Amino acid sequence: MLTYEPVLTGPNTDNVTKLKAAKFFASMAPSKGINMSAPISFRCSYYEKTVLPNLKPAERALFDSTYKFNKGSGREGFYFIDSFEKFNKNDALRHTVMDVANRIGYFEKIQYPVIYKYIVGAKRLFHEVAASEPKNADAWEAYIDNYYLIETGGCSPCIRYAGGRGDCPESQKELIREAFRYCGNDSTIAIWHRFIFPTSAPLPDSLEIVRFEKPQENTTIMIKHENHSWSDRLLSPDELSIVKKPT
Repeated sequence: MLTYEPVLTGPNTDNVTKLKAAKFFASMAPSKGINMSAPISFRCSYYEKTVLPNLKPAERALFDSTYKFNKGSGREGFYFIDSFEKFNKNDALRHTVMDVANRIGYFEKIQYPVIYKYIVGAKRLFHEVAASEPKNADAWEAYIDNYYLIETGGCSPCIRYAGGRGDCPESQKELIREAFRYCGNDSTIAIWHRFIFPTSAPLPDSLEIVRFEKPQENTTIMIKHENHSWSDRLLSPDELSIVKKPT
């Protein structure tokens, strides 16, 4: 920690050290990554003394209809969402709650009081190195590999998430597009690109199984590999047009 702490504020740190520091700081995140999504509950005292006084009128109405006091088994109780189903299906609601939580410092002071500044620092350092050395494949790989740790919703193909958190956000897709644009010949970056954009993977000479779904954009083929395993590959609209649909 003491080795890399100065990198957060040092103006003349070289990129090699920045990259090492970024990877170290990213390793401080929880094993399945940082979670700065909308909280499903707030401790009673925090909700009443910090959240409510900082809400705008429209936000107050939304919070009042979303969070209900629940004594539970704790000493002071919690304000808990009244419906998981409503909460999970309402993107606008969750975004509003997340924006409020971020504005009042919930993630920095309550959820991650010890590591927050290091996670923010890791994101900044990864970006700085990749931006200053766009042909540095190692920098892009480190940024991509650690993305799921330092960005809410970031995915890793090696981790199974409950609730579908494995879907990659647009920000991660854009990062991989940019890495591929500069370092498309790097084998690891190419694998990431095929994983995120499966229609970029080459088609086999013959199709073993085609699975047509509705809508047709979801049509996939199943590719058989030499080790006898199978994997799905989405078909692009152009490819779909040349595949004969079974009658």
